[in-house]
Amino acid sequence: MNGSTVFNDIAGLWTASDLIHAASTGIITGFKNGSFRPERKVSRVCGDVSPVKARRYSLQIGG
Repeated sequence: MNGSTVFNDIAGLWTASDLIHAASTGIITGFKNGSFRPERKVSRVCGDVSPVKARRYSLQIGG
């Protein structure tokens, strides 16, 4: 997912702008159909991978 793509099922969520930002930086990805499925449980793998990706992003921008 890139910054020009918006998840089709996050409208109205209080976290929508954060999800869009995280997707544009590659920290999170949605499903092939363009959804994010915010009500779905997070798997252990996804829960482990996202913080690692976020840390790599902060290192790239000098954080």
